[in-house]
Amino acid sequence: MSKDIYLIWSYEHGAWWSPYRAGYTRNPARAGNYSFEEATEICEEANRYSKTPQERMVLLLDVDEFIATYKKPVD
Repeated sequence: MSKDIYLIWSYEHGAWWSPYRAGYTRNPARAGNYSFEEATEICEEANRYSKTPQERMVLLLDVDEFIATYKKPVD
C-alpha cells in the first residue's frame, strides 16, 4: 500500500478531478488527493474503452513538471 498522493488529470475536461470525485478544477491546489489504489481504479475505469487516455494519475510531487510539459494526447 502506497502512502503517495496522486492527482488525476482529465484530458477530456482539461482539468483536475476535485475532491471526492465531485467535479473538476483547473487549480491543482484545489484538486482531490487520491491514494495510489483509488487513482488507479478511477483511471482504469475511465480509460477502459478509449484508444487514448481520458484520465491520468499524476504523483503530487510531479504536478509542476506535468503542467510544464503537458501535451494533449493525439487521437
